[in-house]
Amino acid sequence: LNNDNYLIDNKTLIDVDSEILIPEGEFHFGLKDIHRTSNGSKYEVKYLNSYYIDAYEVTNQEFSITNEESSLIGINNQLEPDLPVTGITFEEAKKHCERKNKRLPTEEEWEKAVKNDKYIRYSWGNKFPICGFATFNGDKGIGCGKEKRNKDNTNYGNLTSKVNTNKNGRSVLGTYNLIGNVWEYVESKNNKNEVITKGGGWSTELIGLNSSSRYIVSKNTRFSNVGFRCARDF
Repeated sequence: LNNDNYLIDNKTLIDVDSEILIPEGEFHFGLKDIHRTSNGSKYEVKYLNSYYIDAYEVTNQEFSITNEESSLIGINNQLEPDLPVTGITFEEAKKHCERKNKRLPTEEEWEKAVKNDKYIRYSWGNKFPICGFATFNGDKGIGCGKEKRNKDNTNYGNLTSKVNTNKNGRSVLGTYNLIGNVWEYVESKNNKNEVITKGGGWSTELIGLNSSSRYIVSKNTRFSNVGFRCARDF
């Protein structure tokens, strides 16, 4: 990471502080019953004010720099810098965002970032996912056919892709990897011990990979398929 907050990935510069402005307006929260899986958010037209959301998932490198005193730092410094950080608890993700004067997105904000004002199942539209659009357990196998696991903050590792990959799967407003790669924590009004994650991950099969799907996880457990991104008010 250089002084301008750019992560160097071979010849590519990733602005890890890049944000997308999501404009105010009504949007299609959830999916209608014909498209929705049993755990998905139920369809409703909602309204949100404008806000910003990170263009990319938080990376290992970014998390490491922001959380220097973390007990994970010795592990995190050994990880590939521009992969999404995983093995992070909900509270650790929340604290990271707060240290950047941001916050976790709500479930509504996360879904609007996927769809904007369209009724679509995926960030790119309604075409079924394939590798190159998302990293998932799909047409090329788990993690889109990767064989060697990346190290992370768990004992299991993961099969994630770099945060600036899957360009074809970007949302209409330019946000990367909302669908697939890692499930993402959202701020939600669930019970005290469980939280909602969204979007599907590298091990998710097609049926669970859509804008309304929810993966309910323990607040204090580390998962190799769960990461996050931050948001902030306009």
